[in-house]
Amino acid sequence: MINLSTRFSTSANLNSKDERKKRRAIRELFELDDENNLSLFIPLLDDKDSWYRTKALDAFRMWSIRLDTSHLAPLINHHNLDYNRAAANLLEKFEKNNIETVKQLFERDDLICQVKSAEFILQCDNQENFFEDLLQNKNVRLRIIALESKYSTQETLIKSLQDESSSIINFCLGKLTELDFVIEENKLSELISRGVNFTNFAPYLLKHNPNKLIEHIENLNSTEIRIIVKMLRQECK
Repeated sequence: MINLSTRFSTSANLNSKDERKKRRAIRELFELDDENNLSLFIPLLDDKDSWYRTKALDAFRMWSIRLDTSHLAPLINHHNLDYNRAAANLLEKFEKNNIETVKQLFERDDLICQVKSAEFILQCDNQENFFEDLLQNKNVRLRIIALESKYSTQETLIKSLQDESSSIINFCLGKLTELDFVIEENKLSELISRGVNFTNFAPYLLKHNPNKLIEHIENLNSTEIRIIVKMLRQECK
């Protein structure tokens, strides 16, 4: 066990101008394996030497996950996008609480940061407002994350069938099919009249409205027919 005086001298050597002492201090801190030393690595995030920057990031990857998301703040608030993304990729290892810091990460203009932080936030309780805001986001991937979350309901899925994105419509149809929810005939007709790709409906129609599928099959092209035939074969297995 390394005593307190050794621990103090190790920390002091991080500021040494002697390169050997400074590097030895880094190695000793990793050997200590104490998450309480994480703050000592924060200044190294901006070190001119990439070796120290890498070690600082390693320290966050190793020890921040033993603490809580507030300890990711130095990475989240840093101007370096690689640090922001490193924080985003660590989120899945944290307990789903202390989300204020994570919401700062969502504000970054980077899809990786937004996706990872949104997934984290929507696993937390009492995030209805965030969910509603995300449903209105201009990015399709983020809207789908909202629809995948525990806050999404059948009513949400039905309402989202009005979305302009075919990806959103396809996702909602898939989820409603899984839930055995029967979509009203006029709603289906409306989607078809909007020019939504008919093959997106096929899994739903095969299960809930095969007559509707037969009704439109003569209007399909050869590629769409092949897709539907493949679905039918899978259903018959």
